[in-house]
Amino acid sequence: MKLLVPTGLLALGIGLGYLLRGPLPGSHPATAAGATATAGNSARASRETTLDPKDPAVPFTGNAEELLAHFGSYSDNVENYAFLVRTLESASAEHLASLAAELASMSNNRSGVPEYLNFVIKYWSKLDSPAVIAWAKFLPKQKSSQALNSALSALAETDSTQALALAQSLPDIRSRDQARFTILNVMAKKDPAAAFALLKPNNPDASYQLFNIWAKQDPLAAQQALATLPPGQLRDQASSSFYSSWASIDPLSAAASASALGNRAQRTNALITILFSWANEDPTAAWEYCQSLPANDPARSNQKDVLTRMAQQDPTKALSLLQQLPQKDREDGLSSVVRTWAETDPPAALAYAASLTKPNERAAALRNIGSALDLADSAAADQIFARFPSAKDRKSLLHSYIGNHSQRDAASCVTLLKYLDPGSQQRIL
Repeated sequence: MKLLVPTGLLALGIGLGYLLRGPLPGSHPATAAGATATAGNSARASRETTLDPKDPAVPFTGNAEELLAHFGSYSDNVENYAFLVRTLESASAEHLASLAAELASMSNNRSGVPEYLNFVIKYWSKLDSPAVIAWAKFLPKQKSSQALNSALSALAETDSTQALALAQSLPDIRSRDQARFTILNVMAKKDPAAAFALLKPNNPDASYQLFNIWAKQDPLAAQQALATLPPGQLRDQASSSFYSSWASIDPLSAAASASALGNRAQRTNALITILFSWANEDPTAAWEYCQSLPANDPARSNQKDVLTRMAQQDPTKALSLLQQLPQKDREDGLSSVVRTWAETDPPAALAYAASLTKPNERAAALRNIGSALDLADSAAADQIFARFPSAKDRKSLLHSYIGNHSQRDAASCVTLLKYLDPGSQQRIL
């Protein structure tokens, strides 16, 4: 039978452990004793503390209740973060253990608890990550995972070998895989080649993070490593991450490299990934590169996505360039561009849709505008539907609006059915 160890008893054990081996350099004896405090004497500790946590010159020796009392008392998150840093940087391991145990016993729904617990564990891990790992094994699942990841991440900064050994000692496969993922992320920033050597074939998420970092540090070395991976999900994830990351800093070099790939499918996928990333930074340049590709190049299928990104900055330009697409891509592209435009300027997008003379194009545009309009206002709805007397246009306009609003505002959706013919009303109901 599995024994459940109450958090309070665990805090007591950790506190006694620190007391028996003596305070760490720079620690406070009073704080070490406080590691065994229960909820009953927390209030007394709070009353006895006279130090001001807002004074950077004075170390904080209070309990978790005092720490939480300052959550949200600052005018912005920057000040709150600064308070945490200077508070926890000066705390001893035994004090941090006490704070962690108190916070872990509180509900995650309480304001400030998840954030402060994460910070406390992070700083405790820098001083004594093995103790954090031993403590974390007895926590509820969510908090245990959070504590383990913080501890192993902190340890990996200075000793990745020990971190990996501790990760391997965890009891279940899922915890071990998550721990390795955390450690590999830390290693990737300092030594991506070493992290790559530890990459497992069944961990595509880790490969994605690794190549995202490596591409910015040394794209040529990362590309050489990528070429050694066998076909499959791991390589696909790594390739997508690599080319997307490289394109974010040097899209022309990334595109030149992808164009030289001998495998046609790999080349196409790489170029599409690059264009998607490139369009986020410079959609005009990405579009121009698309036009430089042969007319039958499969990578040109991404042109409509490039124009969708362009619509965030210049929708009229995107719509103008849309006319250069083949007919089969134009309608899909129109829907995407107009939907993006409607997110920032619904009236302008609606006016554009009204100007379209081809019924199919107008219907495609309206289907992607409705959800962004304020049709709950009856006067505004009357004005809008007066511009679209066609039954097809009205159905298109209401299509996305009802789809997005029926759950939270069913009454207004039912009211809007008056703009449809009786047959359409019956089908929707």
